[in-house]
Amino acid sequence: MKIRIAENIKNLRKAHSLTQGGMAYAHGAAGDENCIWDALWLMSFFDSLKEDPDDITFLDKFKAILLAQCAVWEDSFGRSNEAKEYITNAYLLAKQFDGSPVYTVQNIKLLKGMENEGVSFDGIGKTAVEAVENFVFGKVFETKTIERIKEQWEKLKSGCKDS
Repeated sequence: MKIRIAENIKNLRKAHSLTQGGMAYAHGAAGDENCIWDALWLMSFFDSLKEDPDDITFLDKFKAILLAQCAVWEDSFGRSNEAKEYITNAYLLAKQFDGSPVYTVQNIKLLKGMENEGVSFDGIGKTAVEAVENFVFGKVFETKTIERIKEQWEKLKSGCKDS
């Protein structure tokens, strides 16, 4: 019974995340600032699934991607200060995740007793830093916006304080 519940929760989370994430990217592609609100809502949903808000979960890897994407969107809307804040938060979360990665349902509400249950998919990168780079900066046409955010990301990776 517990395995079936876990599978149903994973499927619900996946379907919900894909739908809300899809809306964010559709709004972003249309130049609609609602893309940021969609992404913020999804990140809030991810956080609501945590047993403790400070816990690291496998969802934080995806949250780092969304934060980095919000940086790109904010920059494209001419808000460079907000973009800088988002990319910094994306990097810090990615590094936090990579320092103690979680690839199970550990720290997720409703899944107590199933902490060793693995996440069934994750082809976005071996680390959260790599996932952000693959998903946000990889295989896309490099606009000036993406170039600016990628440059800030690289400065953060190299340890520069003035990104």
